[in-house]
Amino acid sequence: MNLKTFIKLFSFILVSVLIYMITDFYIQKEQDNKLLQKYYTSSEYIKKNLLTLISDKKNATLSIALSFIDNKEIINSILTKNKLNLDLNKYSLELRKYTKFKNVWFQILDKEGNSFYRSWSDHKSDSLKFRPDVKKILKTKKIQTSISVGRYDMSFKSMVPILKDNELIGIFEVITHFNSISKMLEKQKIDSLILADKKYKNKIKYPFTKKFMGDYYIANFNAKEYLIDLVKKESIEKILEIKDYKIINENYLVTQQVIEFENEIIGYIILTKNLKDIDVSSIVDAKKSSIKNLILFIILIGVIFLAINYYLYLRQIQIEKKRVQTILDSQKNIIVITNGIKIQNANAQLIEFFDEFKSLDEFKEKYDCICERFIEMNDDNYLIDKDYDGRNWAEHILSNNDKKFKAAIKKADKIYHFTLNVNLTDIKEDIPYIIVTLTDITNEIENNKILIKKDRILFQQNKMASMGEMLNNIAHQWRQPLSSISSLASGLRIKGELKLVEENDINYTCEKILNNTNYISQTIEDFRNFFKEKKDQEEFGLKKSIDESLNLLKDRLIALSITTVIKIDEKIKLYSFKSEFQQALLNIINNSIDAFIKNNSKEKIIFITFNKDTLRIKDTAGGVDEKIIEKIFEPYFTTKHQSQGTGIGLYMTQEILVKHMNCKLSISNKNFTYKDKKLKGLAFDISFDLKTLKTS
Repeated sequence: MNLKTFIKLFSFILVSVLIYMITDFYIQKEQDNKLLQKYYTSSEYIKKNLLTLISDKKNATLSIALSFIDNKEIINSILTKNKLNLDLNKYSLELRKYTKFKNVWFQILDKEGNSFYRSWSDHKSDSLKFRPDVKKILKTKKIQTSISVGRYDMSFKSMVPILKDNELIGIFEVITHFNSISKMLEKQKIDSLILADKKYKNKIKYPFTKKFMGDYYIANFNAKEYLIDLVKKESIEKILEIKDYKIINENYLVTQQVIEFENEIIGYIILTKNLKDIDVSSIVDAKKSSIKNLILFIILIGVIFLAINYYLYLRQIQIEKKRVQTILDSQKNIIVITNGIKIQNANAQLIEFFDEFKSLDEFKEKYDCICERFIEMNDDNYLIDKDYDGRNWAEHILSNNDKKFKAAIKKADKIYHFTLNVNLTDIKEDIPYIIVTLTDITNEIENNKILIKKDRILFQQNKMASMGEMLNNIAHQWRQPLSSISSLASGLRIKGELKLVEENDINYTCEKILNNTNYISQTIEDFRNFFKEKKDQEEFGLKKSIDESLNLLKDRLIALSITTVIKIDEKIKLYSFKSEFQQALLNIINNSIDAFIKNNSKEKIIFITFNKDTLRIKDTAGGVDEKIIEKIFEPYFTTKHQSQGTGIGLYMTQEILVKHMNCKLSISNKNFTYKDKKLKGLAFDISFDLKTLKTS
């Protein structure tokens, strides 16, 4: 071999080696990068898989809880506060036998947040308000699903409010554990160590697994000893700080935080997998495959993966829709899911009410929105299908969640009344949907109409009784002026017969007669004004209205030597029904007058004062027996003889002040001193709200 040939061969070998080395370096570098990427992807996959398992466990726990929401056995136990006949362990055993849930606990809380019943322990009556999820459901009365740490374990908790007549009477809670998740991970060749944060060490009084790692509670029974030893050796704090993954002694470790309320860290899940169980064969095979084949392979795998996942996604949506529909149909009230413009879904009760339609689709062919069936009731609380300052009816409710709205629907010549409860929810869609619940209150409305009619009759009876008393007062007030007129006329006639009449006598007598007739005329005008019916509210002075009321009773007060002491600023005004308010005042004052007469009181004083927002009317008639003081506002209750009283005066006083004027009315016996005299009497306190009370 000559030198030239040798050089060419050497050059070829050298270039080939260089190309091989450069290519090998590149391939190796790519392989290392892909390997690192594989480990990172595995970390993300493991975490995502874990979060999916946790989400599925939450949903499953919630499904169990929802299945007990109308359980009569539970409701009766809460109402009677008796758990002797309550045994929920049988449900735990059935779940253990037929499902993957091997340790399901049930707990019942009363409306104060105290544990009323535990299926796994006799321990009870302790307050659970330290748990954020308990605080939240007590405040919102809405279903809560969470992971939290209690006195027994770190576990999944689903709580549903138990309601009666829309009032919270208790909470039903289903508790499941992390063991099923750790077992499912184990089937995927992933060992897990589930820990509650160390801040809960002292809170866990009765540990379910009885296992701790330093200050951290171990929440899964099947935690492997080798994993516990590895974490202890490497320092648990360092392991918990792993961001993506870490490889220790051929063990691939991933750490996931368990975060719940207000981004608070509840605990940690440490996952480990042997490196040999992580598939890297595709990376090794990549050295032997061309870039084109690799791209085609990845595209093919990607297409297959997307197709499979898309199929599974569609299937899951169908399952979810069926589950949601089952829950909706199990409710007694009409429930409509809408975007505020068109109905998206509804429960079976909608078609049961609108029985002229056979299906929801048939209903939607005629109506886009249930609001199209709402009818006008001339009441702002009743909504109809119209624009509310740029918002539709559902949006109007959401923007005024402090108000209670209703709707009326006419069907077969009968009007049905419903309360409207609206919630905004996001059902894994771009558009947030509105859930509307219509609760039938027709019977309640009709019963209220009967009560209102009854109150009107009682009010009229009370007014007629007041009219009788006023006529009696007028008779007293007219005696003196009529007697004076009679005397003056008789005297003038006698002087005329004796021809002793002078011009001054005629003028004096006529003036006196005119003064007395004007007085009589004024009493008639006062009487007429008091009983004049005014349907509209008006602004009037508080002191002036009291003076007018007392003026109607002045002769009776004078005849009985009753003194009135009034301390009220004339600037204070009310905006309400003046005639009704004065009638209520007369009822209270007449009650004091009757008490003075009945008790033969020596000191007869009525004090009328005003402080801040409260009018107090207090007498010195000795008060009322404490045994009956709570009954004096009851209709037809009276301490007088039947011939003297109807027993509706103070009842109507309460109706006028509380229901018509939105006041607060209270009564009490008072001991007090006035002008160095110790006195006792009954006090009526009338507190006005800001809409009624006006000061200027």
